Amino acid sequence: MKKILITKTEHPNGAVSYSYPVDMTTVRNTQYAPDMSYAIGESDNPQLPTATPAEIDAVTAANAPVPESVTKRQGRQQMILMGIIGMVQPAIDAIEDPIQRALVQSFWDDSSDYEREHPQMVELAAAIGITESQLDQAFVQASRL
Repeated sequence: MKKILITKTEHPNGAVSYSYPVDMTTVRNTQYAPDMSYAIGESDNPQLPTATPAEIDAVTAANAPVPESVTKRQGRQQMILMGIIGMVQPAIDAIEDPIQRALVQSFWDDSSDYEREHPQMVELAAAIGITESQLDQAFVQASRL
């Protein structure tokens, strides 16, 4: 997984600004471009857009690379945080084909890592109503646990 280098600058007036390489992203109708600096809260530079810590987190999350895999612990803890852990077993139980159901059950129970592009991961996510984009974000968030 790639890490994003964030540069923090503390200004004489107490303002703090951060810069890091990102794709063009919009937060509060402001375009944030690669290597653009911006301040948290009020800035002594009127040309410098401001952002709250939550908005910085949103920009970071939106531009974080999706990991190829997460550990079983990370994946399950993220599902707990999302409130969907209890939906998994009923989705597995609802698979009509007994061979496919057994394969997905084994994937869920026996995997040490969950791979983002594994067909059974994609199938299980779809069965509980998780979109591709939501699955990507879940993997990004799980990788931080």
